[in-house]
Amino acid sequence: MGSLVFDLGDRFAIRAQRGPLSDYEPQSGSVLKRRLLDAKICWDPANPDAGFIPRRKLIQIVNKDAVKEELSWKSLLQNMHLPRKDLASEAEKICGSGEPSFSLGGGQPVHHLGSEETPCSPSQLQPRQTLGAPQKSFRKIMAILVLIGKPSKIRRFLKEDISDADLPLYKLPVPNSTLRWELRSARGDPKKMIRCFHGWKHHALSEFERRQWTVLTAFFAPGGMSELGRGRHPRIIHHWVLGESVVLPFEYQDESSPPGGCGQVMKVAIHPDHHVFNLPSTKEPNVFAVKRLKSKRREDFDRETSMLKRLSGDYEHAHLIVLLATYQHRGSYHLIFPWAEADLVGYWEKLNPIPDRNPTTAQWLIRQCQGLADALATIHHFPTFSNDSLLAGTKNPTKQPPGPKSKIVDLDPVALRRRSTCKVLFGVHGDIKPPNILWFPGVSGHPDDLGTLKITDFGTAEFTRDGTSSPSGGSPFYRAPEVDIPGAVPGPAYDIWALGCVFLEFVTWYLQGWNGVECFGRKRSTLDNHRTLRNIKTPTFFTMDKNTRPVTPVVKREVTEVRISAQLQFLTLTNDASRQYIHLLRTDPCVPCAEFVEEFLDLIVSQILVADLSKGKRMAAGHLAEKFSAMLSNTDEHYWTMPR
Repeated sequence: MGSLVFDLGDRFAIRAQRGPLSDYEPQSGSVLKRRLLDAKICWDPANPDAGFIPRRKLIQIVNKDAVKEELSWKSLLQNMHLPRKDLASEAEKICGSGEPSFSLGGGQPVHHLGSEETPCSPSQLQPRQTLGAPQKSFRKIMAILVLIGKPSKIRRFLKEDISDADLPLYKLPVPNSTLRWELRSARGDPKKMIRCFHGWKHHALSEFERRQWTVLTAFFAPGGMSELGRGRHPRIIHHWVLGESVVLPFEYQDESSPPGGCGQVMKVAIHPDHHVFNLPSTKEPNVFAVKRLKSKRREDFDRETSMLKRLSGDYEHAHLIVLLATYQHRGSYHLIFPWAEADLVGYWEKLNPIPDRNPTTAQWLIRQCQGLADALATIHHFPTFSNDSLLAGTKNPTKQPPGPKSKIVDLDPVALRRRSTCKVLFGVHGDIKPPNILWFPGVSGHPDDLGTLKITDFGTAEFTRDGTSSPSGGSPFYRAPEVDIPGAVPGPAYDIWALGCVFLEFVTWYLQGWNGVECFGRKRSTLDNHRTLRNIKTPTFFTMDKNTRPVTPVVKREVTEVRISAQLQFLTLTNDASRQYIHLLRTDPCVPCAEFVEEFLDLIVSQILVADLSKGKRMAAGHLAEKFSAMLSNTDEHYWTMPR
C-alpha cells in the first residue's frame, strides 16, 4: 500500500509537467546569478540562508540564450574566443530538452540521501536504480556553478559526463589522505573519483555541496501516479525519505497551532511547481496540513498510517480524512493532508457561532451525522484481502520478514480476489471528539452546501480480528464508561459513546449556538472518578454510582439550572445531567424544538448514551447511519421546522 521515494520525486515531476516549457519567454543576459538568487524562496526564518529555486523558474532562467551569454562572457574574461557555434552546442547540451524524464515501467528508486550532517560510508553509497533512461541535462549543475562563481567549470562536467542525474553529490570520507572527504555520486561505482573537481579547494567543494540543495528539493505526488494513471483512485501512498540537507518546497509554514497528543499540525503552502495533488475546487489549492508526529519511532508511524493508507485508497470515504503522502525529514515523520478550514469546535465557535435554524441547516446536520456514523462503520468493519498489513500497525505488530524495498506497483482488487478471500477486520478509532472532526467548506458554491465533516487523527486507532481492543491516549472527556470498569474490554462501542457525546453537543449548537455548547460543558463538569483525574472537574458524560454493588456507570447526575421562560426564571432541578439537558432542549420555549430534534434526542438517549452495557447495547454505527438516512428521507417541511 505504499512506496518509498528516495529520489526527491523527480519521476513524478516529469509525468505531471504542466504545459510545455516554451510557455516561458527566454530571459537572456549575463546576470544569471542575480536572477537565480532573486528566484530563490527562503521560507524558514530559523534558517534564512536555506532556500530553493522552483523547478519551472529554474528552467525559465537557465535557458539556452542565458547559458550562451554567460559562457561567452566568461570566455572573454579568460581570453577564450570560442566560436558561437561551439557555445550554442554547449548550451544545447547543458539545457537538454527540459527536465530529466523517467518512464514508470518498474524498478526501484533506491539510493541513499546523505548529507553533511550524516556523511555516507562507501557501503551506504549504492548504485542508483532509475525508472528508465533519463534525458541528459546539466542545467542544475550549471546553476550551482553560477551560484558559486565557477560557471566556466561546466565544461569539465560535460567532458566527464557528470549530469543532473548524478545529483546530489555526497561527502565521502577519504582515509589515508590529506583530504578529509571528497564529493562522490550515488550512481555507478562509489569508489570512482569525480575528476572534474581536481584542483578545487575544500571551501569550493563545500560551497558546491551546500548550494546544490538550492536546486534539489522534493516533488510531492499522490498515490496512483504509476501504472493506473491519473484518472483512478489512489492505491498507494508514497513515502519520501529526505536527507537532512533537503530544503522542503514550501512557500510558508505556520506552526502557530498548539501540539496535540500525537503531534503538531502545521499549515503549509507547497509551491505549485512541486506537487500535483490537484484537490478539487479548493480556495487555496497549494495549502495543506502537515502533521509532524511527536514520536520518531517507525512503529508509531506505521500505527498512525496503516489505517489511513487503506482508507485513502480503495475504500475512500467522503467523511474520512484522506492521506495524500508522507515524508521523513530530519528525524521526524510527517503526514500530508488536505487543509481544513477548521475543526468542529472552530466551526461552532468562530465560523458559525449562531446557526440559522432552518430546514437547510437541520438537514445538513443530520446528513453530516449520517456520514460520520457511516464512516465509523467503515472503520469498525473493514474489508481487506491482507489483514496482516493493518495489524502490523497496532500495538502488537505482526513480525514481517526482511525483504527488498517496496516497488512502484498498484494493487488490483480484482486480482487480489482471485488470490485470497476477503476478510473483515474490526477497527476502533479510539479518540472521537470535536477537535478530531474537521470541517471542509462546500465545493459546489451553492448556499445550501454548508460543507463536509471528516474524521481525522488515527494515532490511537487499532485493528483486531476479534472486535476487542484497548484504546489508549483518547480524550478523557469523551471516554466511554467501560474504560473505568476493571476487566472490561472496550470495543467499537467505545467510539459509539464518544460519537453520541459529539452528537449531543452538535444539536446543542444547532439550538443554542456556541454559547449553548459552552454552557452545556460547564453544567456537566463535576469531580472525576477516574484514578488519574480524581479531584479534577471534567465535563464527562457519565459517572460511577458508588451506591451499587458492583459499582456501575450511570449517565452523569448534577444540579442543573434550567431557564424555562423568557423572563429568566430559574428552577433548580436535581436529575440526570445529560437527560436533564435533553429535557431542557425539548422544553425551552425560547428554542422551539422541531420534530426531527425530538427524534434525534430520543435516538441519543435510548440507543447511544447507554452507560451500563450489562443492561443494554449501544446501537452499531451502521444502524445509526440507517436511522439518519430514514430521517433524511422525510420530505415534510414541518418535520424539520415545527414541534411535534
